[in-house]
Amino acid sequence: MMSLMDAVAVVETLDVSDQRKLRSLLSEALYKKQPVHKISRGEQFDALVASGLVVKIDDPDAVVLSDQLGKVRKKLCTYLSRRNESEPCVDENGEPYTIPSGASFVAAASLSGPPSLSIVFPEDEITALLDLHGVNRCRGWKP
Repeated sequence: MMSLMDAVAVVETLDVSDQRKLRSLLSEALYKKQPVHKISRGEQFDALVASGLVVKIDDPDAVVLSDQLGKVRKKLCTYLSRRNESEPCVDENGEPYTIPSGASFVAAASLSGPPSLSIVFPEDEITALLDLHGVNRCRGWKP
């Protein structure tokens, strides 16, 4: 079985489009209870299969998540959401913008200047892994 740290290390070798495919497969398996993904015409899973995170099966042509992911599937899905996905927001003037998925707003008052607004992820092992790999999109975020 892979640890979350090992799974994230493999994920970080993939390009963002393959990371998004993996997140989609994880979501299908975890939340829609569809462990088998039938490959549609034009879909490519070669990099995910080569990484060992996904296994190709003949059903007639499908992929499933590797058994090596074991119990880290949900945390890996959360990692990929925070890393690559965004949520829509609207500012005080009604202008739309996006923030990283799973982030929360934090306001800070200052005695020497105007208050500031920032976003943070929960302090957990997933955020620690985002920091470790230098992909925490909350760091340095400005509205």
